[in-house]
Amino acid sequence: MSLRRIMVTAVRNLHPVTLSPSPRINILYGDNGSGKTSLCEALEYALLGAVDEGAQKRIDAAQYLRNIHEGRFVPPQLMAMTPQGQQVVVQANADSYRFCFIEKNRIDSFSRIAAKPAGQKTELIAALFG
Repeated sequence: MSLRRIMVTAVRNLHPVTLSPSPRINILYGDNGSGKTSLCEALEYALLGAVDEGAQKRIDAAQYLRNIHEGRFVPPQLMAMTPQGQQVVVQANADSYRFCFIEKNRIDSFSRIAAKPAGQKTELIAALFG
């Protein structure tokens, strides 16, 4: 499948946005506070069902991702195209999507694998190498 549309309604500091990503590489660039990390966290939640940074701090995902403008959280929605040309809603699946995108903070998190509990180390390595 290829990701065709990202719809974010109420996540962190983002105003509602719908993006149609490039099928190959997407780079987010902007000023501090412009929503780059919030968009990556929305994508992370939509793909994995959780946000690692919030989980590490033991903050419920709905509270961690609550939109500051509206005071609520609406799960982001991802649409993809199957090889047969059918448009489908992407369901969160941590095993399938853990390494589908790269964002600096996620690389930093993985680089500190030695500090994670044994179970999380095994899970990350297994997801990376199959």
